[in-house]
Amino acid sequence: MMDNNTEHRHKRRVYLDNSATTQPYPEVILKMGQVMYDTYGNPSSQHSAGHDARITVEQARRTIASLTGALPSEIFFTSGGTESDNTVLRAARGMGIRRIISSHTEHHAVTATLGAIVAENASFLPHMNISAEYVDLDTHGRIDMAGLENMLRVSDGKTLVSLMHANNETGNLYDLKAIGELCRKYGALFHTDAVQTAGHYPLDLKELPVDFLSASAHKFHGPKGVGFLFARSGTGLRPMISGGEQERGMRSGTENVPAIAAMALAFQMGHDDMDADREHVLSLKKRLLEGLSVINGVRFNGLCECEDESMYSLVSVTLPVKKDSGMALLALDMAGVEVSAGSACMSGAWRPSEVISRLYGPSDDMPGCPTLRISMSKFNTTDDIDFAVAAIRKLV
Repeated sequence: MMDNNTEHRHKRRVYLDNSATTQPYPEVILKMGQVMYDTYGNPSSQHSAGHDARITVEQARRTIASLTGALPSEIFFTSGGTESDNTVLRAARGMGIRRIISSHTEHHAVTATLGAIVAENASFLPHMNISAEYVDLDTHGRIDMAGLENMLRVSDGKTLVSLMHANNETGNLYDLKAIGELCRKYGALFHTDAVQTAGHYPLDLKELPVDFLSASAHKFHGPKGVGFLFARSGTGLRPMISGGEQERGMRSGTENVPAIAAMALAFQMGHDDMDADREHVLSLKKRLLEGLSVINGVRFNGLCECEDESMYSLVSVTLPVKKDSGMALLALDMAGVEVSAGSACMSGAWRPSEVISRLYGPSDDMPGCPTLRISMSKFNTTDDIDFAVAAIRKLV
């Protein structure tokens, strides 16, 4: 007789939490193993094994640069999106930034870091203090662009704007070109957390008015624990981690050569299949929306029903039943459907969604109802969607 854990492992599982992390490409897994076995030298060592490792790192850098329109010298390897975000925000004080404009619905890697930066003002002289200001959003999560321009217009202090490309809970897409042009108009620097979109959407950094961009490999079918930061030449970015001269002095620590090589491969594969993957996953999203829309009283959050203003892979839905999201997730997991209630970057602890709370505030007409984030990938099928829809309908 199988125990409960064995039975749990062998029943059908449908993974729909790709905004939290993605299934690595098989080729990526093989690449990591091959590089770990064949190219084990330290990239900083002055011998053949070290040179081979350095060549592998620089080839990966050139691959990512060529696919994003960046210069190789503008790509820095990090441990992922959180480190990349912190590197930019933590450098602000030393770069002469005196104000950071963001939004309350950014990833915690941005909002928590901003809170810490402001709290640290007491340790610095007043002329080095940094203020944090937050642009308004409407109830669908759209950025108030007129309000952003007013904020940029009213201050003479050097400003950094940090706004994500796509919201990790609602899937809302923000117009990087429009935001960046406003920043250029008023002399502000612009950082975007593109963790949800890098590898899935074309990003031409030669044309986009973006100064800093964060990306993480495990969101585009690469390995965990590695990512990259784009920093435009001439922005004056300073290192956050000291102790060596790796990454041209910007990020100390021995490079994770196998993960970097595997990330570059995943990024290349994502770009090669980008159009076909978008068409396939968008068809799954439409099927999911259709399947859930028959639930009386269901609410789709953000702009996930607007094809041009939301990620093609994500649906945020609030169900018309009095049950907290944690219990809803448990019930779905027991039924074989793996989704989330929001960001997965909070040490595995479930808590009410800050993003949903910010969108609706005290006027939320569905308090106490579970919100699910359902995010798909190229590896999902129509059968997966039908299976998930059936399980979700049973909750209500």
